[in-house]
Amino acid sequence: RVVFVDAADAAVRALRENLVASGLRDRAEVWPVSVPSALRRLGRDGARFDGVIADPPYGEGWVQRTIDGVVGGRLLQPGGWLAIEHRPDEPPQPAGALVACASRRHGNTTVTLLQDAGGET
Repeated sequence: RVVFVDAADAAVRALRENLVASGLRDRAEVWPVSVPSALRRLGRDGARFDGVIADPPYGEGWVQRTIDGVVGGRLLQPGGWLAIEHRPDEPPQPAGALVACASRRHGNTTVTLLQDAGGET
């Protein structure tokens, strides 16, 4: 199961069209809401994921707020991972049982992989 979250109308439309075109519409959900709202709802619903991919806005504190929301909502299965995109000068701070295990820079963007280090995150 995949849950896509984006508040931008154009992104939501593109996601839905791509899911239909790929024949994967029945295996995914698209939520046209803000990330904080989605994280709260997923946490309340008891959702757990093997992995989360996040591309929050840069330079506005959203990188850390996203990490904190994933941890606070206990959204990862034990051993799960979070791949988060960020500016090189805005490194994410691991939270809860998450530890940074890899980071790759691509121009003005860095992707850091955080993984649950054994406890339930």
